[in-house]
Amino acid sequence: MTTAVAAFAPNGRLAERTVETRVRFQRLSDTDVEDYTLRREWNGKAGGYAIQGRAGRFVVAIQGSYSAVVGLPLYETVSLLEGWVPAPQRHGETILVNVGIGEVRIATIDERGLSQLAIERLGGAQVTGVGAIYLGRVTSVVPGMEAAFVDIGTERSGFLSAWDARPHDWVDEDGQRRAPPIADLVHEGQAVIVQATKEPLADKGARLSTRVSIPGRYLVFVPDAEGVFISRRIEDEAERTRLTDVVSKIAADRISPPVSSFERPQMGRRRKIWRPTSRGWRNFGQKWRKRAKHTEPPAALYSDLGPVERFLRDHIGAKTATVLIDDAAACTAAQNFVTNNLPDFEGAVEQYQDQDEIFDAHASPSVWVPVGPEGGVAVGRSW
Repeated sequence: MTTAVAAFAPNGRLAERTVETRVRFQRLSDTDVEDYTLRREWNGKAGGYAIQGRAGRFVVAIQGSYSAVVGLPLYETVSLLEGWVPAPQRHGETILVNVGIGEVRIATIDERGLSQLAIERLGGAQVTGVGAIYLGRVTSVVPGMEAAFVDIGTERSGFLSAWDARPHDWVDEDGQRRAPPIADLVHEGQAVIVQATKEPLADKGARLSTRVSIPGRYLVFVPDAEGVFISRRIEDEAERTRLTDVVSKIAADRISPPVSSFERPQMGRRRKIWRPTSRGWRNFGQKWRKRAKHTEPPAALYSDLGPVERFLRDHIGAKTATVLIDDAAACTAAQNFVTNNLPDFEGAVEQYQDQDEIFDAHASPSVWVPVGPEGGVAVGRSW
């Protein structure tokens, strides 16, 4: 079924959208057809309206209708109007990004002043840091430590404990989630895909895990496990339950594969966002797995987002008015990331071009302390 909607803008411009919907029915028995015909509910109905009411129980799947109401292009109408309505002006917090030599500083400024500060030192061209995925080779297995050491191409071999090497669904013969012996999981010389979960410290290498996972804004992509994995940043149990139900329902209709990536859970738009996002995760997983098959370890397969994109993914929200970045390349990368992943904030990312240093121009030397009576801490130089 094809449904079209057209609208004239105030300037006389014509815009139109077309949606193609496929409806799959279960096999109908003669009794089903006779019962439905005798009730004459179909009388006076046509197109999408003919499968509503009692006929809806014969429908197995609806593909292509984001609102799940065939013949009523709600989403398409909204998308037409969105292009003509000016974007609302945001008033709230500002995110400041200072890109220096070997370091990125990111601060969130609200009406009280500095509310959050993150500083990350850059690791150069080498893929490093928490979240990076490697194709490594086991250099030694130490049963006494229940751990193995894995060469991942960095200065020091990574540390892989038996607990971090166990499969996602592992339980022992007693039904307990105790880790099996490390010798049962890996052997010396074996190539393994691992992910850094803790950065190197002093003379110790990175802590590793074979349980690969990649966080999104709301959910977590876990390629080797089934189920819906909600981000730990969402602490409200009601919201966690709602997201689980939404994603489970979408996965159950088999229109999209059940992968754990879902960036915008608003009703009415979820199916449109889910399809390209799920395809993106599936393609991503296939890409680095294919690379692992044709690469000699040790090799880096994937690195997490850069510090700016990662901060925006985790912290940009309804209160964010502006994101100011004082580096042209970082600003362009952030704008592209927001356009592709956080379209509600498209236009909020701007390049800072004033002469004054970005923190000096926008950040106050006083920090509000949310404890006890109203007050704060003033930071200044001591001469």
